[in-house]
Amino acid sequence: MSHPLDTLEWPVGTERLLLRRPMRDDLDATWAFRRLPEVHDWLGAATATYDAYRERYFREKRLADLLIVELDGRVIGDLMLKVEDGWAQEEVADQAKCVQGELGWAFDPAFGGKGYATEAVRALIDLCFGPLGLRRLHADCFFDNEPSWRLMERLGMRRELHSVRESLHRTKGWLDGLSYALLAGEWNAGPNGQAVEQRAADRQENATGQQVAEAIAAEFESLSPACRADPSCLERLLAPDFHEFGASGGELGYEGTAELVAESTAIGSETIKVENMRGQLLADGLVMLKYTSENHGRRSNRTSLWRRVAPGRWQIFHHQGTITNR
Repeated sequence: MSHPLDTLEWPVGTERLLLRRPMRDDLDATWAFRRLPEVHDWLGAATATYDAYRERYFREKRLADLLIVELDGRVIGDLMLKVEDGWAQEEVADQAKCVQGELGWAFDPAFGGKGYATEAVRALIDLCFGPLGLRRLHADCFFDNEPSWRLMERLGMRRELHSVRESLHRTKGWLDGLSYALLAGEWNAGPNGQAVEQRAADRQENATGQQVAEAIAAEFESLSPACRADPSCLERLLAPDFHEFGASGGELGYEGTAELVAESTAIGSETIKVENMRGQLLADGLVMLKYTSENHGRRSNRTSLWRRVAPGRWQIFHHQGTITNR
């Protein structure tokens, strides 16, 4: 049975982040921060070794509930959404199926204090109460896990339960537990009676972020060694009117570019390093990206123009690079 998250178009962009479905390659990136004591200590199910984590990561149910959070192409956290049935009396039980969800999250502490977790979870709540049509969300944590419940309160979630020494921690013994919840009506009204029209304006802003996020995802795909070594992959991303002014001064068009790049890219070669990737929506379906790349010790400032050719599908039609020493 497919997960409700599979009915949405991915990736989903926010002002600074990208939310997407998990891939096999995310195993190492998520293990890197989930094994840290300050993260590992509060996970509902924590594995002590890489092999144990790998076995658990690839469980079908876990992957189905998982979302990956990226910042400029780097994985900085993950989100969980378990869609659940609400409690109901037997006669109306069918009306309570798949109407609510449990939220969870884990983030790399190296990126803490910048609002990334709040931004990512807010985007997930928007999806839950928007296209997924859920009516209620809840999340639980230990009382001692203050950063987690502080996050819930920043998002406007309501503390519904403070249980005393009811939750057993793997090393700390019996601890107090907290439960928070949020209804769709509360979220749509916004904090302090915020107007629904403002939420509509926010959704329009999110739509802009979505297009920029999709173009950024396509750019990163075009820079990956796997795609650059495969002419068919790169050709799918190049528009028929593609034109490039290279950092070395050369010019390229659509014909032969994919083959030329593949010939110069060894399988398993190092990924091109990217810094300060940012995007601007020039018009509906037209995004300009700017960033700095480093490849084989050479740094270049780059500009790309991407055109949407189908829902969720983008092609690059202009690229320009300039060598820089900074």
